[in-house]
Amino acid sequence: MSKALLVDDDPSIIRFLRRVLLSRFGSSVEVYDSLGFADARQQLAEIPFDVLITDVYLQGENGLDLIVAAKDANPCLQVIAMTALSTVELIRYAATCGVSDFCLKPLHSAEIASRLREALERAERWRMAIGGTVCDQFA
Repeated sequence: MSKALLVDDDPSIIRFLRRVLLSRFGSSVEVYDSLGFADARQQLAEIPFDVLITDVYLQGENGLDLIVAAKDANPCLQVIAMTALSTVELIRYAATCGVSDFCLKPLHSAEIASRLREALERAERWRMAIGGTVCDQFA
C-alpha cells in the first residue's frame, strides 16, 4: 500500500485533499496529514512515505525547507507542491529542492488525482530502477 502525506496550514485544504484521495484511490493509498511544519517533519522521519503533497508557504515556515529535509532523508519520495502564488523563480528553486510536480491553488480534484497517480507511478519506477536497494531502506 502506498503512503501519502498531506501538509497545509489550512484545515479545509487538508479535508479537500483527503476527500479527493480517498474517493479516487480508496484503500490503495494510506493518507496522513499535518497542519504544520514540525509535525510534518516528525511524520516524515517516522513513516516511509511515497508521496508528499505540501503547500510551499506554511504559516511561519517555508514548505521548501520541509521538502529539502524530506528528500535528503528519502530520495525516492515524490513531491507535489501547492501554491497560490507562482513565479518562474519559485518554480526554478522548487525544482532544485526536489519538487516533482506543482498544483496551483485553487485546487481541482481531477488535477490532484492525476498528479498523485503520476507521482505514485514515478515512485514505483524509482523502486524498480534502483532494484529496491535505496528505496527499500525507507519502507
